[in-house]
Parts: sequence; structure tokens; C-alpha cells
Amino acid sequence: MIRLDDLENGYFIYQDTDFFCFGIDAVLLAHFAKLKPGDRVLDLCTGNGIVPLLMHAAARDEGVPATFAGMEILQPMAELAARSVRHNHLENDIEITEGDLREAVDFYGPASFSLVTCNPPYMRARQGLLGKTGSKTATQQLPLADANAKTAARQMSLADANAETVARQIPLTDADTNTFAKQNPHGSADAKTAAKQKQLADADAKTAALQEPYTDASAKTIARHEILCTLCDVICQSAKVLKSRGRFAMVHRPGRLPEIFALLREHHLEPKRMQLVCPYVDKAPTMVLIEAVKGGGPQLNVEPPLIVYNADRTYTEQVLKIYGKNAL
Repeated sequence: MIRLDDLENGYFIYQDTDFFCFGIDAVLLAHFAKLKPGDRVLDLCTGNGIVPLLMHAAARDEGVPATFAGMEILQPMAELAARSVRHNHLENDIEITEGDLREAVDFYGPASFSLVTCNPPYMRARQGLLGKTGSKTATQQLPLADANAKTAARQMSLADANAETVARQIPLTDADTNTFAKQNPHGSADAKTAAKQKQLADADAKTAALQEPYTDASAKTIARHEILCTLCDVICQSAKVLKSRGRFAMVHRPGRLPEIFALLREHHLEPKRMQLVCPYVDKAPTMVLIEAVKGGGPQLNVEPPLIVYNADRTYTEQVLKIYGKNAL
């Protein structure tokens, strides 16, 4: 069900309860990523566009001129984000693109942004996907690239019934192909047909998850697990579209910090700020907010942890301030 929610900052957002609604992690990321005058901001994995909307409201309230772009691979989510932008009359300030973040630099160009934000999938593709009932994992239910390449090749109907057999029997060398063409001109055509079908199968493997009917389970699995992009993809593309001294801000899980730091430095993004997020004051952190600078020097500022809930399960004053509310 699609609903229109009031963000209580002058803006509204469309959300589809059958897919994936934004959570507190997106709100914390939008608050953590500090804007500078003239910033051009790209939000990867933008979902329904919550981070650009919240950051635009902050820029408006602080008098900081900035423009925003959001990239989302799931068509229904990208359409909702664009709809929210139109509803709030922000077409001149926020641009939503349906696209694969792994191709972000090809779409936007290198060194195009001064700030990149991302609330990516937290878990690896096959992490935590086996249900309690022992049913098939979501990776089996969702067509993943590695499985789909084989499936698409098996299921693809060839124009010529012999093409598949020809493709298996003909060694893939120019000499043998030429020899076969002389002996059997029709077989040469079949071989070309098989090659074209193989190319189509590879292309299908890349987009197969997007062709699967969108369901509540698949959309949430894609949002939470690295099915359509990995942590490496996010950091690599962010580094490419960032200008020198540009900033990268991300929310993730503390358990992946070693991997995060290694990938950031591998792509010349130096961690500069970090804040752990704990559900309660006496509980271990469940989220981490990180800011890195492209080409920055080695100096990390660890900010005091952010505590989400009081003992009575109400939001702490820290969180209420982020939401723009006062403690009762």
C-alpha cells in the first residue's frame, strides 16, 4: 500500500508498505553527513529518496545552498522517490535516477560530486538468509548472477535446434571456426547464433534480479543483502565520482569495520569521523556512521556514541533532537 507520510520538516514522502520503508539508520545518516555551501551530493542506494529529502530540508534550514542526486536500482522505489520530489516541488534541487550504482561513474562522470552518502545493504549475499523452517534461502529464490548465468544458458531457447549442440562441440578458436564454416556453412551460422545467445544469457544474469516480480520478501532481501551490489562496489564507485577532498558518508554494521577501513584506504578514502550507534546505553553498538575524505590525511575522530533508547524504550534526547523534536 502506498501512503504519503509527513516528515514534519515541511516535506512529505511516499512509501510503499509492501516493499521497504525507511528506518532510523537513514535518518541518522542524513544528520551525520555535514553539508558545505555549494555541495553537490549523490545518495547511492537512495531507496524512496529519504536521505536527499532530509538533507535538503537541513540545507534549507541552515541556509546552505546544495543540490542533490539519488540513484536507486529498483524501479518501484526509484519511481516513489521521484514522485516525492515532484510532490515537494524540488525538481530543480533533487534528481532521482533509476540505475545500477556499479555504473555510477559512467552515468555521472568522474569527480562529479563533493559529497556521497550511502545506506547500503549491510549483510553479505548469503548471510542470514536461511529461514527457521528450513525453507530455501532467499539466494535460491532470488536469481543471483552466478546461478542465473547457468540457468539462463540452460533455459534460453535457441533459434536453431542444433545451435546448442554445435556450440558445445565446436572448439572456440578462429581456426576451427573457419574450418567448420567451410565444411558446414549452416553450422557456422548456428555457431554465431549460439554465441549471440550466450551474450544474451550473460546480460540476463546481470539483470535477472530486476526481472523477478517484486515482492515484499525480494525487495527487503535486496535492501538488506549484497545481492545487486557489494560493499566494495559502493566504496569503489563513491571514490570515482568524488572530487579530490570530497567526502563519503555511510551507515553500516560495526562487525564489518575491518573490511570497511581496508576498502576505504584501498580506494584512497581516508576515514576521518566515526560514531557508533547503540540501542541502549549498556548494549553493544548495532550501527556505525563513518565519514571519509578522498585524499585526506590519517587522522580519525571518534565521536561519542549515539544512544537510541532510554531504559523505558522511549527515544533519547539525542535522537529527538535529530528528529527535530523536544523531549517531553
